[in-house]
Amino acid sequence: MSKLLWSPTKNEIKNTQAWEFIQEVNNKFEINLDSFRDLYQWSCDFPESFWELFWSYSLINADRNPTNVLKNGNDFLGSEWFSDAKLNFAKNLLLNRDKKPAIIFWGEDKHKCTLTHLELYNQVAKLSHWLKQNGVKKGDRVAGFLPNMSEAVVSMLATSSIGAIWTSCSPDFGVQGVLDRFGQVEPKIFICVDSYFYNGKVFNCLEKNKKIISKLPSIQKTLLVRYVDDKASFDNLNSFSIFDEIVNQELTPELNFESVGFNEPLYILFSSGTTGVPKCIVHGVGGTLIQHKKEHTLHCNIKSGE
Repeated sequence: MSKLLWSPTKNEIKNTQAWEFIQEVNNKFEINLDSFRDLYQWSCDFPESFWELFWSYSLINADRNPTNVLKNGNDFLGSEWFSDAKLNFAKNLLLNRDKKPAIIFWGEDKHKCTLTHLELYNQVAKLSHWLKQNGVKKGDRVAGFLPNMSEAVVSMLATSSIGAIWTSCSPDFGVQGVLDRFGQVEPKIFICVDSYFYNGKVFNCLEKNKKIISKLPSIQKTLLVRYVDDKASFDNLNSFSIFDEIVNQELTPELNFESVGFNEPLYILFSSGTTGVPKCIVHGVGGTLIQHKKEHTLHCNIKSGE
């Protein structure tokens, strides 16, 4: 057996959010859980009780709190969690509007960008307004062909604020790989990057973007993120806008969050496509939010400002 590298002290354990939650479980149900392993086993034995208590512990911001925790619990495929709850994913992520860093992006080219919580909120508000102006509504799909950058986060949050559905591919995908994925979900808006950096090289995406746009008739508007070239543009493409010109507008419109059901779609991601056309994998609004909160608090003990 391998040698144990590290184990927290009892005092360190008792200063975690997981330990705090264990005490809430013990107090509410008059039991005596004494470790994370105990909590894990209890959550498996009593999943409804676990998730109902964690909902309140995690302070999810809901427009309507659930009265039903689990429907059809004995039917794996037919079961439904928190079926009457109403909330918005982006609203929960944008509750903090202070001037401390929310996103720190540092590209391979050493380009660094920091957005405060307030700046993030304002950019999301402006892009959400632009999306609505271009006909995006609840249930529509918005596709991002972007690197892991702050513009991708802003785009996802703006999409979800409307109740629309976000989907994305990495810009190193080939044209057919993107069409195999986005062609199935028929996005109304296509958000793409001019170029990206990899292993010290610049890879231009403009021609690839134009080929994708020409093959996806569902796209009504294209939004270009200028990452490498601050003058990048599309020749012979009428319906496109520039990301920075939208989010850097002086006035910030009011951001209204569309209230949606707990189990309505948030993201559409994809399988690898190694056994045929990639399968669409739908992630729900509430399930994604509460699972992330659980992982960040109980598993990783991440706290505000960390």
